[in-house]
This record gives sequence, structure tokens and C-alpha cells, in this order.
Amino acid sequence: MDQKKCYMCMSLQPIENFHKNIKRKNGLQNWCKECRNKHRITRRKEINTRVRERYNPEKEKQRSMNRRAKNPQRVWASKAIAGHKRRKKPCLFTINDLITIIPKNNTCVLCKKIFKWNCNDHDLAAPSLDQIDCAQALILDNAQIICKQCNGGKSTDTQLGYILNCRDVWEKHRDTRRDQTGRA
Repeated sequence: MDQKKCYMCMSLQPIENFHKNIKRKNGLQNWCKECRNKHRITRRKEINTRVRERYNPEKEKQRSMNRRAKNPQRVWASKAIAGHKRRKKPCLFTINDLITIIPKNNTCVLCKKIFKWNCNDHDLAAPSLDQIDCAQALILDNAQIICKQCNGGKSTDTQLGYILNCRDVWEKHRDTRRDQTGRA
């Protein structure tokens, strides 16, 4: 067996012109090296053309926008967990777990501001994942969703400490206003 027939070009060629293939009985490919290389080049061009046709930045952007519009809470939950992990604060729950604690009325539990799910992260009404007690791990029982403004004001304080601080500020502000207006 010094020669073999190529099933692509149908020519009889020496066995040195065929690649090895241990899965075949004779241990050689069915196509000669030249036909196989031509086929590979042609196939690669076809695949590259298909990929270029399929990938369209405008379509990709539109698909992303549709996904965000369809389920903004899921997109937010994914970003919130990823942000905590990026800051080396691991969340011990999943995206689906986080979605379950979103308040039904979509408002901040501290100031009752309505969340804006489809806004940028710098909007004060944007939802924010918060640790109720910063000394404990970020587990579902120690997490709440509050607005960006409350989370920024609360910082590393506990929820009760933040509320008491807000009450003190409010009372001082109320007393100052009374002094300025002369009302008792």
C-alpha cells in the first residue's frame, strides 16, 4: 500500500501526501494534504464571513438595551454583586436571592424615595446594595436595598446609628428654623 486515493480530488497519490488519522483503519485521512489545506482555507473564509455578518455592534447594543429594559432589577442585581466582588467584599448569595429582597413598592426603606432602575449609578435615586451591619458578612439577612443617597450618608454606620443620626440632625435643623422665625 504505497498509494491511496484522495476522495476529494479523486486522484491516486503516495501515502506521504496524506495526514495521519488513528481512527481510520489504514491510519490515514481520506483527503490528501493539498485538498485538506484548500478546504481549511475556504472553510475559514466562510466562517469569518458568517461571524462578521452575525456580529453587528448596533444590533449588540440594541439587544443589550432591550435586556436592560425588560428586566432592570436583574441587571442591577448582577452589577451590584459584581461591584462588591470587585471591591473584595464577597456576597454570599446569588442574583436570584438578591432579587427576592427588592422591596415590593420599589422604594428605599429609609427615606421612601422611589428607585430609578434604568438610571446611571450617580443618580441619588438609584438603588444601592447595603450591609445593614458592616461588622458582619454580606449575607442575605444582613443586606438591604436603599437609595444611593441614603447609602452614601450611612457609610459604615449601622442602620440604627444612621437613623438616630438623621433624627439628631433633623431636630437641630428644626430648632434652628424655630429660632430664625421666632416661632415656638
